[in-house]
Amino acid sequence: MKLTPLLLLVTFGLGIYLGFGSESDQIRHQSFFSTKEFFDEAYSAADATPSKEGVKMILVNHHLLAKDLIAEAFNTVSNPPKTVVLISPNHFGVGQFHALTSEVNWDTPYGVLRANQGVIHLLEKSGSVQVDPIPFNYEHGVSGIVPFVKHSFPRANVVPIIIKEKMKPDEAEKLLSVLSEVIPDNSLIVWSVDMSHYMDEATSLAKDNITIAALENNDADELLNAEVDSPIGLYMTARWAEIMNLNFNLLARSSAAIITGNDEASDNTSYITGYWSVNSDD
Repeated sequence: MKLTPLLLLVTFGLGIYLGFGSESDQIRHQSFFSTKEFFDEAYSAADATPSKEGVKMILVNHHLLAKDLIAEAFNTVSNPPKTVVLISPNHFGVGQFHALTSEVNWDTPYGVLRANQGVIHLLEKSGSVQVDPIPFNYEHGVSGIVPFVKHSFPRANVVPIIIKEKMKPDEAEKLLSVLSEVIPDNSLIVWSVDMSHYMDEATSLAKDNITIAALENNDADELLNAEVDSPIGLYMTARWAEIMNLNFNLLARSSAAIITGNDEASDNTSYITGYWSVNSDD
């Protein structure tokens, strides 16, 4: 679904509000949906996949039609992280920098999800990201996922990052290098990426199978050309997996066409979800 930034700003009521009470008196971003039941249903509908040891990174969709797939991916994490680094495409290409972050806290149906301002300041100081909260007010790749973060890891904080497709691999490498230095050891990377768009199911499946193989092989160059909404993001997953010695494990591949029964290419978006765990062979 294509939404203009202006329409999204109206939809989210500008996405932020002035919070009062014991929590804090400050501006907060607001999650995409504020209805707790919506996210409770996602966890109830998720497959009962057992949590896994050594999960350091997960891949989720942000098209909330498949909200149960997101919950399933979060459920794989057995060791609750202290910090969640949530990385999404910058869908509207807004802002003056290729990688943006926000130090503003998030209001979710499960309470306030705090930004890790210490890590965010270090990232900003490194020059690898720019602090700019405004684009986060209508970035559904982040606002749709923060309730899952708060539900699954109530004590965690978040470092949200949105990246433009104009980001070059050398810029991505710099960001990953800085992240490896500044995030706490007990951190989880969450990649918020939707796969193929506007294709019939057969074509979408063929494209996604290529992407799945590249994820399993940590083929960064192939992922840089993937049929997804953030090729540079998937490139970064392979590079991070290489840095941290992780293996990709597929959880699910699905699509709007499968869920709704409507195979109109113009309405279809596909999803690949999975997790990366420590390579047990070493």
